[in-house]
Amino acid sequence: MEIDTLIKRIDGLEERVKTLEGKQIKGDNTPKFKDVIDPKELENGRLVYAGKYKTEDGTVSSIFGSNVVTVDEILKYDATELANIIDAFSSIERINIIKELMKKSYTAKDLMENLNFSTTGKIYHHLSHLEKIGIIAKYNDYYHVSARFLGSIILIFEGAGSIFRKLDREKN
Repeated sequence: MEIDTLIKRIDGLEERVKTLEGKQIKGDNTPKFKDVIDPKELENGRLVYAGKYKTEDGTVSSIFGSNVVTVDEILKYDATELANIIDAFSSIERINIIKELMKKSYTAKDLMENLNFSTTGKIYHHLSHLEKIGIIAKYNDYYHVSARFLGSIILIFEGAGSIFRKLDREKN
């Protein structure tokens, strides 16, 4: 079975599980929320997010969103666990790997060439870390971003980008 076919089947199964768990309404791929989505109407300290993304080659896609979550709930997350996850994004090499895999699936050799890694050991070091925490997965020598975490990755990148843009504006 080709990797593209398998990834699509896995994505389909993940969507079916979400539907069975009641996280999505049948027949509608738009995430549904308990509360309003308009930020002006949310109570202080509450937030929602939603999105849809598909890799350029179509092998990985995700429709993601949250029911309303409060900042107080977020602040209760274990700091050690948060640090372990955030550490994956503290490396330029890992970020570049994730960005490449958000476009399409690649072998380690292809990633090594595309990102100008000097040794196979270096690329495998970063790939194994990302794979260990579940951000990426591997099938038949091809790595891809895990569909179930695609939304979270996009939010992390957008959050960092938002901070960067604000700081950049303050400098100028």
